[in-house]
Amino acid sequence: MNIQTITGVIRNVKRLVNSYNGNPNYKLTLETDNGVMIPVSTLNDSMINYVISGNLEGDLVTLKVKVNRKSNKLLDIQREG
Repeated sequence: MNIQTITGVIRNVKRLVNSYNGNPNYKLTLETDNGVMIPVSTLNDSMINYVISGNLEGDLVTLKVKVNRKSNKLLDIQREG
């Protein structure tokens, strides 16, 4: 597991089922400047989940992501520009 910072444009925001405690979960698709699509999902019961909404689509953002072999989990998000 490592933590990476990735900059790109959010192409898709999909709302997933709520966590056991009723908090929202999302799956984002980030397109980097060289055209690579990176799927990123949110952690259960994380406060960052309340910042995400459908109006982020098309925005240039910088994501702080926890990366391992099976998934990419969102830790922080910042809008650029």
